[in-house]
Amino acid sequence: MDPLDERVTSLTLDVTNAAQIRAAVEKVESLDVLINNAGIALYGDLSDRAAIDQQLAVNFFGPYAMIRRFCRC
Repeated sequence: MDPLDERVTSLTLDVTNAAQIRAAVEKVESLDVLINNAGIALYGDLSDRAAIDQQLAVNFFGPYAMIRRFCRC
């Protein structure tokens, strides 16, 4: 599909930010496909709870929140 196709809505947002997710949902009139592309890779000490929390927030809970909001589940 042509990236300039008017049927395509490209959105950039922080998937850990609920307000940005809500705003993104409001911008999309209808949804056939959601390309839910978010992720980080923090390499280092796995004993650092903050790093683990950040990875889970971005790589798991953020995309999950996007799916729930866009599918209105």
